[in-house]
Amino acid sequence: MDEFSSRLYAELKSYAPVALPALFIYVLESDASLKLWHAVQRTPYLGAEGILNEPNVEDVARIAPTHKAVKKTVRRERFGNIAVSLILFSIVLVEQYNSVMNRLDEEGEDEDSVVYYNAYFGSFGRAEYYYAVTLFLPAFFLIARAIKLLSGMGTRIAFRDSKGAPFMVIANTNNVALGFILLNLAVSALLAAGALWVRNSVCIAVFYASIVHFWASNNIVTKTASFKQRITGELFMTLCLASLFGMRDVSNDEELTRFPFFNMFTGVNWGVLIISSIWSIAPLSFMSLCYRFDYDIARPNVPPIDLPVVEGAIPGAPQVRGTVVEYALCSTSARPRFAKPYFHAALGGYLAGNMALAMLTVAGYIECSYEWTSMYLVVVALPTMTAPVLAVAAARGEVNRLWAYQEEWTRAQKTRTVSNVDAGSGDLNRDLEAKQLLLFANEKTGCV
Repeated sequence: MDEFSSRLYAELKSYAPVALPALFIYVLESDASLKLWHAVQRTPYLGAEGILNEPNVEDVARIAPTHKAVKKTVRRERFGNIAVSLILFSIVLVEQYNSVMNRLDEEGEDEDSVVYYNAYFGSFGRAEYYYAVTLFLPAFFLIARAIKLLSGMGTRIAFRDSKGAPFMVIANTNNVALGFILLNLAVSALLAAGALWVRNSVCIAVFYASIVHFWASNNIVTKTASFKQRITGELFMTLCLASLFGMRDVSNDEELTRFPFFNMFTGVNWGVLIISSIWSIAPLSFMSLCYRFDYDIARPNVPPIDLPVVEGAIPGAPQVRGTVVEYALCSTSARPRFAKPYFHAALGGYLAGNMALAMLTVAGYIECSYEWTSMYLVVVALPTMTAPVLAVAAARGEVNRLWAYQEEWTRAQKTRTVSNVDAGSGDLNRDLEAKQLLLFANEKTGCV
C-alpha cells in the first residue's frame, strides 16, 4: 500500500465517529419518514369527529377547548426543542467568547497552554474541561432520549393542528418496566461520561448520533416536499457554501480552509461538532425523499403497515386522534419489502462524498478534521448524491416522474358558510370559517 492509500485509509478511519453514526440515523429516519408521511395522510383535523354538515355556533364553541389544548401542546413541544437547541448553542458561544477574550488577554497564548489535570481522566485543555462540565447534562438528556425512542420505551405520535399542518408529540409507551427506565438512565450517564471525560471513540459516536437524531426526529415537513425543490435548494446551498469555504485572505493569499471563529485544539472540538451536526439534516432530507419516492413507485397509495391510531395523547383533548410512528428497531409489524434504487443511489452518493472529502484532504486541497465533515459534506456530498439519483432516473426513463413528484404535507383548509345564525341575541348575518370541521369519509383509513 503506497503512502497516499495509507493516508487515505487513515483519514477515512478518522471519519468513523461521525460518518457511521450519521449513516445509521439516516437509514432509520428514512424508513420512519415513510411511516410519518402515511401517518400524516391519514391523520384527521382536530375536532373533526361529530361535527355536522351545517355547523353552528354551538359546534364551534364545543371544539374551542380542544383547539386551545392542541395549540398549547404544539407550543410546549416547540419550546422544548428550541430550549435544547439554545442550550447547546449557548454553551458553544460562551466557550468561543471566552477563548477570544483569553487570546486577547494572553497575547496569542495557545488554547491548550492552560491544562487541567484529573487523576482519573488525565489532562484536559481549557476548552475540553469546559465542555466536559457544561455538556454532561445535555449529553445525558440527548442520549437517554435517543435510546428511549429507538428502543420503543417512547413513541412519536403524528397530529394535525387547526391549519392542517402536521406536528409530533413524544409519549411514553405503556407498560414499560421501571427497571428498563432506570437502566436507560444509567447507560446514558455512562455514555455521556465516556464521551466527555474518558473521550472514548465509541461513546463519542453515540453522543454524536444522539445529536443528529435530535435534529432529524424533529425535522418534519410542514408544507410541501419535491425533488425540484430539493435539488434547486441544494444547488443554491452548495454554491453559497463553496464560495464561503473558498475565500482567500487578500493579505497573504492563503486559502481559509476553516472558519476562523472556531479555534482548534487537541482532543474533541465539541463546539465544531455541535455546529457541524446541524448540516447533517441536508443529506437526510434528500435521502428520505428518495426513500418515499421508491415506495410510491413500487406500491403507490398503499400504506406501508397498519399504523395504530391512538387517543388521549394531548392533555385536555382526549378525543383527538393521532397516528403512531414507530422506528424499525422497535416495530412489531412486518416491514414492507420493495425495491429502493433511488435511496441506494443517494446512499452510495453520500459514501462517495465522504471518499471525495478524504481524498481532497489527503491531497492537501483542504484541511478537514472529522468534526468538520458534516459541514463540508454539504458542499461535497450533495452533488455526489444528486448525480447518481438523476442517472438512475435517466436509465429507468423516470426523469419526468421524478421531477414532477411532490408531497403535500399540509391539507387545504375547508371553509363553510353559515348565515343567519341564532346566537341568543338575534340573527347574525356573518360567515363562520370552520377550519377543522373535517368529516371522515373513510372510517377504516381516516382519509378524506
